[in-house]
Amino acid sequence: MYAVEKKFEIEMKLKREMTNMQELKASAKRSSALASDVCNVLGACEQRLQQLETAVLPLYGDTARLQQIHHNMERTVTALDHVINYYMVSRELSDLIQAGPHTGSSESLNMYLEALDKLAEAQNYFNKNNPQSVELENINQLYNAGVLKLESAFEDLLSRHTRPLSPTALMDMIALEEDSSVDSVSVSGSNSTCNSSLEAMRAAAAWLSAAGRAPATPLVAIRGPAALSSLTAFKDYLRSRSMAASPLMVRHSTYCFIYYILS
Repeated sequence: MYAVEKKFEIEMKLKREMTNMQELKASAKRSSALASDVCNVLGACEQRLQQLETAVLPLYGDTARLQQIHHNMERTVTALDHVINYYMVSRELSDLIQAGPHTGSSESLNMYLEALDKLAEAQNYFNKNNPQSVELENINQLYNAGVLKLESAFEDLLSRHTRPLSPTALMDMIALEEDSSVDSVSVSGSNSTCNSSLEAMRAAAAWLSAAGRAPATPLVAIRGPAALSSLTAFKDYLRSRSMAASPLMVRHSTYCFIYYILS
């Protein structure tokens, strides 16, 4: 009886093990099928990625080339704008140059000088790159006219603000020059040049000198007679006061006249 029960128990265990084995085989088969499907999917993904990479890689090169082309186009446009400005400068500045410099305002005078600088820059460009251009002739004519107007304005300012110094003013200058507590000597009163006009003359003279048109001739021609007249009046003043023209006095008076001429 015991043997029969033992045999039955063994058969049941064997049956369960067989069932488990079949289930395990079925699971292994399903796992194998699933793994095969996953491999197929991964293979398809890898193939598609390779195709995508093959399609995208040339785009990187094309993008780099397009960026370089865009950069070159921007540089070309900038250069063209710069060159076009040279061709347009005479038209844009014609009215300003023809009107002449307004020496009453430092801002207006600076605008005029900047306009002349632009014309000079355009001259250099055409002389270097296209000396046969008709535009160069227009620029030269406008530039020369502008320089002549600036010289004329400088001479006009110089004439309007150049007056012979009175003997008493010269005596005051000599006294100030002898005073060690005074750093500099200046002309005051009705004979002095107002600050705005003086600054305008300095700016115009500086520009003309830098352009190779230093206004030495009008400076001497206009202020020379005034200085000579002042010297004559000063000598008469000394004689009238019975003062000997000592070397020291001559030195002082000469210093004052030189300062007056150059101021």
